[in-house]
Amino acid sequence: MKDGQGAYKWATGNTYKGGYKLDKRHGWGEMHWVDGSSYIGEWDNGTQHGYGKMIMANGEVKEGLFENGAFKKFASKEEVEEIMAVLNP
Repeated sequence: MKDGQGAYKWATGNTYKGGYKLDKRHGWGEMHWVDGSSYIGEWDNGTQHGYGKMIMANGEVKEGLFENGAFKKFASKEEVEEIMAVLNP
């Protein structure tokens, strides 16, 4: 079981490097997909959650608030920290 910092490469070639908690991506980490897209940011319970930056294979960039794996809104890291503080007092 992965817990703490680590790295993993799937058979598909996708890679992750960062934090783990109870065998799930957690804390700060970066994921790179073989199609050229990548995500660098916060994870919770295996999904993108909190502040992050997603760069799509076509070059589109989404930077801001992610909740449960979905991009919610463009925001600075500071704005996301304020939002998360309200959501998770």
